[in-house]
Amino acid sequence: MDIAAVKKLKVAELKAELKKRGLSTDGLKAVLSKRLQEAIEANGAQQEEETVDDMMEVEESQQEPQQQVQQPPAKRKKVEASAPAPAPAAKPPPAPPVKV
Repeated sequence: MDIAAVKKLKVAELKAELKKRGLSTDGLKAVLSKRLQEAIEANGAQQEEETVDDMMEVEESQQEPQQQVQQPPAKRKKVEASAPAPAPAAKPPPAPPVKV
């Protein structure tokens, strides 16, 4: 949203935009409009800083060749086929109830 569009917004729309940004929605239309304009300007400066930081990171990564370390293949133990494992022992049946 640009600053020119802020001037055309109704009070309810200004409050909705401010609420989205976590800002106070109290005040007259002039106050709300100014608050939203300042938030937009501040957000634009923040985005510009993030863009510059991102561009610098990309340039740095392109300048530094990345060395890939090759690891030797993992040694695996050879497992021979053998007889299937014995089945687990069956549980004994429950004891009959004791009458007193």
